Amino acid sequence: IRWPVWLFGGAPAEEDTGTESEDAPVAPAPAPAPAPAPAPAPAPAPAPAPAPAPAPAQ
Repeated sequence: IRWPVWLFGGAPAEEDTGTESEDAPVAPAPAPAPAPAPAPAPAPAPAPAPAPAPAPAQ
């Protein structure tokens, strides 16, 4: 994208007539929104409980 020079406060693209009061004030371009923070990694699943030992045969 080629930004117009006047967007950065430079001379206008057309010839500078010195009558800047004719032009409406240009609002500055909004700053880009910051990238959202990455979501935290999910907590690891807890280890399964060990199976109970079988009762000894009587």
